[in-house]
Amino acid sequence: MNDPRRPLLVLDLGNVVADVHFERFFAAVEALLPGIEPEVLRELVAGPLKSAVDRGQVSPEELAREVLELAGQGPQETQAILRAWADIFEPTRGAEALIRELAPQVELWLLSDTDPVHAARARDDYGHLALFGRFLLSFERGLLKLDEG
Repeated sequence: MNDPRRPLLVLDLGNVVADVHFERFFAAVEALLPGIEPEVLRELVAGPLKSAVDRGQVSPEELAREVLELAGQGPQETQAILRAWADIFEPTRGAEALIRELAPQVELWLLSDTDPVHAARARDDYGHLALFGRFLLSFERGLLKLDEG
């Protein structure tokens, strides 16, 4: 719970703690699966399937299988798709230093519409996430930030 003696600061993972670049995913998939239609791939990632993944209703592996099905491929490339899916983050300039400076003064919570693959990758790549006392992740809560409830 929140320490009443310290202010609470809630930061978003995407484009606050880490910049998000889905274009990396698209480029990797298009290189791996040359037959995939870029517009269809982008619609899939921007549509209801991604929201279901972020809510924890559908696994990232199911998303990878959908991508492979779009390209007429079998499941043999699932891990390659998941690696590309994970590789969308880049450090937000100055965020780590600011978080390290603020951590002794405020209680930090991390909020994010994210899935288990992205959350694991962020934790692996950004050691300063250990400074956050609580994680409010959509896939664990079953809700996106803008969902009512």
